[in-house]
Amino acid sequence: MIKLNHLHIAVLSASLLFGGAASALADSTPLSSTDKAFLKSAVQGGLFEIKTGDYAAENAKYDDVQDLGKTLASDHASLNKKLISFAEDHGYSVPADASAVTKTKVGALTVLSGGAFDAAYLKALKSAHKTDIKAFKEEAANGNNSDLRSLAKDALPTLKHHYKEVRTVEEKLDSKD
Repeated sequence: MIKLNHLHIAVLSASLLFGGAASALADSTPLSSTDKAFLKSAVQGGLFEIKTGDYAAENAKYDDVQDLGKTLASDHASLNKKLISFAEDHGYSVPADASAVTKTKVGALTVLSGGAFDAAYLKALKSAHKTDIKAFKEEAANGNNSDLRSLAKDALPTLKHHYKEVRTVEEKLDSKD
């Protein structure tokens, strides 16, 4: 019979927990071109939310829109960190700066102020979140990498909540008119 002391048991347990389990949990499946396109698009969408959310937090006419902007900027900054980190861990470099298209979309909103900004911002957010939810559902269902599918699936409740909050704020503002 083999005698194991506490040190041997600890080393064996650690190697099983951190060695075998960690490698079994990480999906090393290469990212497909569709996965990469999703990551690039999701990060750019996040940058739009962050930049317009920051602007809304400082410049929106109504407190509800300012608060929404703060929340969306914070949540999307967190999601972007996860997406970028995931991409880098899988050998894919996602542009972390806003593309020309994203800058144009942000610029179209940030030239507005007051109620005109609030209305255009909410309309843009509704459209963006519909698009985001559809893309994240698609990736969660059909992505090539299981870890990316999980990341997309985990983000969906927050994106759906954002969409609901946008509609709620929009309805509140409509009732003020």
